[in-house]
Amino acid sequence: MIRNLSFFSKNSFYSKCLIETHLKNSSNNSFFRDINFNQLSYRYYKTNPNIKQQPKENIQKSSNTTLETQERINGLLKLFPPIKYGFAYGSGVISQKGYNRNEDGSTTTEDPTKKESPMIDLIFAVENSTQWHSLNLVNNLSHYSFLGLMGAHIVSKVQFMGAKIYFNTLLEHNGIKFKYGVIEYKDLIDDLKNWRTLYLSGRMQKPIVNLPTSTNEGLKEIEEINSKYNLKNAVITSLLMLPETFTEYDLYHTISKLSYSGDIRMKGAENPMKTHNIVINNIDGFRSLYFPIINDYLSEYLNVILENGDEVDSGLILSKYLINYGGGTKNNKKNNDKDDQRKIIIKFKSKQDPMNYLNLLMMLPDCIKSPMLKEVRNNMKLKRPDEKIDPTILHNLIFVIVSKSSFTQTLKGALTAGFSKSLNYMKLKLSSSKKK
Repeated sequence: MIRNLSFFSKNSFYSKCLIETHLKNSSNNSFFRDINFNQLSYRYYKTNPNIKQQPKENIQKSSNTTLETQERINGLLKLFPPIKYGFAYGSGVISQKGYNRNEDGSTTTEDPTKKESPMIDLIFAVENSTQWHSLNLVNNLSHYSFLGLMGAHIVSKVQFMGAKIYFNTLLEHNGIKFKYGVIEYKDLIDDLKNWRTLYLSGRMQKPIVNLPTSTNEGLKEIEEINSKYNLKNAVITSLLMLPETFTEYDLYHTISKLSYSGDIRMKGAENPMKTHNIVINNIDGFRSLYFPIINDYLSEYLNVILENGDEVDSGLILSKYLINYGGGTKNNKKNNDKDDQRKIIIKFKSKQDPMNYLNLLMMLPDCIKSPMLKEVRNNMKLKRPDEKIDPTILHNLIFVIVSKSSFTQTLKGALTAGFSKSLNYMKLKLSSSKKK
């Protein structure tokens, strides 16, 4: 029945009653019996009463975007059913080199020959995908390809393929271009912990904006798991790839590259300077993510090299920085000395010895840890216990994980977006990569 909603007027009271009557009578379907029909009714109002907006004074403290951009995001969120957790990302949300932020919150490229503005990218983590898509199809059927006509059950089945996320792309509302992906909450947690696909966990290794429609429970749990597992593993993996001495830019650049290693889109459909563009305009955003991680979990493995060449424990420097700047997000323009200090790129030196190396490996997800430990055992058999494993082996492990998920998601795009939209999307990406 859901797939036939397009034959009725969106504002038709008759169609709403008919939908409710049909679903309530679907006694052979336990899912439909559990639907809260009060949630359906909000789709027929201009605004979503389930949305509780963040106070404006709190937005800037918790994100790397502007108040105007947050308001544009909030306008889009009114279109959708409730979620447990969500975030926004991409050049339409987070500052990137090559783009200008306009007063109305929109983003435009610095290239005068390119008029297209980047899309706002949204991710929705929901408890039950079938239920969420059923509610979303009531008023947003036009967002879907032909799969939407087959109903929420088919949409969810396609979603669970590959990286377990379903994207509706190349959409527009009130002049705002956007796309959104839907994933089950448990699948997002699994990827953050275990790096099964690195599809969304990779995106969450960079600055993002948490959505104000996230539940308090979901937001708290995701932030805790992201820090304890995903962000920490991203730092560890990068430490094992980097030379003994490196700058914090090198660290953020290596972390950002993890989720693009093996990404099929990087073979011509994405800007080859994308990683640099993300990092260079967001040093403070990366600091707010990774200084607490290093300070809490990894300070014993890193020293900071001072300007005079002395080495000090990274915990001493980073804890002081976090107190002064709140992780890099606090504004200290009134103190010129502090502003000058914030502009200094910190230089690290890793404490590379066999025991530290092994300890770091043991913290990684099993998909990385197991094959790397196998290489360590091989070295011990060859009586080379102090020899580090070639970083290209670690890089190849990440490459395989990312390439599998990005390939399946690209194939899914032909179904979830439709062939026409998929071609247009690829054209936009190709055009973007050539002009930047």
